[in-house]
Amino acid sequence: MSTVPPDAESRKAARARAEVRIFRPGEQEAEADADALFWDRIPVDQRAEFVWQLSLELHALANPEARYEPGLSRSIARIVRR
Repeated sequence: MSTVPPDAESRKAARARAEVRIFRPGEQEAEADADALFWDRIPVDQRAEFVWQLSLELHALANPEARYEPGLSRSIARIVRR
């Protein structure tokens, strides 16, 4: 049995699958191809999740005073007893 926590094991496995590329100045085509290949390897639903998270982060940076509530806002509906 391993004494390493499960999250550490998953990070170790991810590092083992990591790919490193070095781009020299003037190799914009190779860089663009590698970028496209990276995103093509990720399933569409995970790409959409990445885009959504990035959108939330950018919106939070652009509007630091905005408040974010998880789920449905409580101000949308109310219950009235009869």
